[in-house]
Amino acid sequence: MPASKSIGASIKQKETFSLAYPASRRMHSSLTKRLREIVFHDPEKLHLLNQLTHRFVKEECNRRLTAYAKDNVSFCLIDAPMLFEAGMDSLCDVVVAVIAPQEEQLSRL
Repeated sequence: MPASKSIGASIKQKETFSLAYPASRRMHSSLTKRLREIVFHDPEKLHLLNQLTHRFVKEECNRRLTAYAKDNVSFCLIDAPMLFEAGMDSLCDVVVAVIAPQEEQLSRL
């Protein structure tokens, strides 16, 4: 049995968007690209997209954490850039922040 697991919330957001909107599976990469073009230049639209998806991301993370607990996984890391904004901090016993220089943050976008 594994002692630890990890959940990448940005990956989960893509998966749960597909779960919430099944038609998006077929057009995922073009949809994702188009969404980026729209929301990353309009804070209001980004906020709306986050409101639509965060609930599904949190539910999926919670589902996985529950399954991991049943498998006696003792530690799970949730990699979530918007942990607090998504309300996923409530799923955590401990929160650790890793800060990167602004240059590096921008290069990851």
